[in-house]
Amino acid sequence: MISEINSSDMTPLSGLTRHPEIAFVDAEHAHFRYQDDECEHLFKALKTDTPDVSRAYLAVNFWRQLIWQPIYLNVASSYQYRVNVEVDQLSQRRIEHRLYGVHVATFTHYETQDLAVEASLKQLKLFFSERHLDLQQCCHLSKGLSDRIASDIIANALLSVSGLERQILLHEALACWQTTLFNKTPTTFVNQENQLRVKLSSCCLHLEINPNSPCFSCPKNTSRRK
Repeated sequence: MISEINSSDMTPLSGLTRHPEIAFVDAEHAHFRYQDDECEHLFKALKTDTPDVSRAYLAVNFWRQLIWQPIYLNVASSYQYRVNVEVDQLSQRRIEHRLYGVHVATFTHYETQDLAVEASLKQLKLFFSERHLDLQQCCHLSKGLSDRIASDIIANALLSVSGLERQILLHEALACWQTTLFNKTPTTFVNQENQLRVKLSSCCLHLEINPNSPCFSCPKNTSRRK
């Protein structure tokens, strides 16, 4: 059974607000929908906020801004509630140079988790292609690197908001998303200090802002890799 639900009844997704990565906002506070010159304005705001960084930093972090919320929301909703959020109907709240907070117009409930995940993968594959076109209007980022960045975000989302607690399920889920969306990427899960963590395949270049504060598994930090 498949049922489409209007956002006027958010009850099926209300539990997701326990995750700090996911925040629902009213439509009046969510105006960013990748339309017209919204992406260009966001890129300019990011550039203004970090004037001394490299073009690579701007491209990487702009891409992350464009995709991270739809990824987290669909990972959480599909695994926890068997729901696929319609990303083409999604609007987001922009706060200066960052996006945080989403308004969901439509989502679909599926009878099984597998069907919900399949629907999310189908939508996100098209979503990534469209967003990469938006990205190229403002800056350059290779398709391979954009895929690795997206894969890293997906892995972190699976670990933090999917509700999949068993390691074997997390590994299987990551492999499914990687293969379907990118035909595989190097992102993996590893055990470090008795804790499952993401072994990143790309760098967010936060080191340009604070060289003494790398991500735990930063691929550009030698001491961390060792």
